[in-house]
Amino acid sequence: MTNSDSLSTAPSPSLARHALFSGGIAGAAVVVWTLLEFAFGFHGERIHLRQYSGLAAMVFPIAAIALGIMRWRDRGLGGTIRFSQAFGCGLAIGMVFAAIVGAFSWIYVSMINPSFIESLLAQYPALMQERGMTPDEIAAAMEVARARSTAGGYAFEVFAQMLISAFLIALFASVIVRRRS
Repeated sequence: MTNSDSLSTAPSPSLARHALFSGGIAGAAVVVWTLLEFAFGFHGERIHLRQYSGLAAMVFPIAAIALGIMRWRDRGLGGTIRFSQAFGCGLAIGMVFAAIVGAFSWIYVSMINPSFIESLLAQYPALMQERGMTPDEIAAAMEVARARSTAGGYAFEVFAQMLISAFLIALFASVIVRRRS
């Protein structure tokens, strides 16, 4: 019996179920992380620390996608995986993750911490001034930022950022963890 024969007869778990599991774990971890950030004041009086804690939270999708691809390779595909299979698996995990985090972001800014967007906007003038913008340019940019700063807009932005991050993570993880037959 060849390796391809054993792969075709062995029961393999569904990729969708696998992506839901791995992406769901990462999404839930980021939800808990975000709530901890909120509890410790990183979304209020200590918002300047959020940039660091947000970077630390990226460990969850990185681990979920890399470990998820390896798990799918070993359990679903008999130990070998092509780049396209690994990338597809990683992207599916990332899509589930991004959907969960995006949906939670809307809930968060709508119901849990409605002043969060205002807290973010309050930081922008100082950042723009550091970049050398004039007061008129800052006022115009703030007007645009305020007009675009809705719960739905924020949630979509988070979803898009997480999806792009997941795409890049899946790309790199697929190269690293693949095994050819």
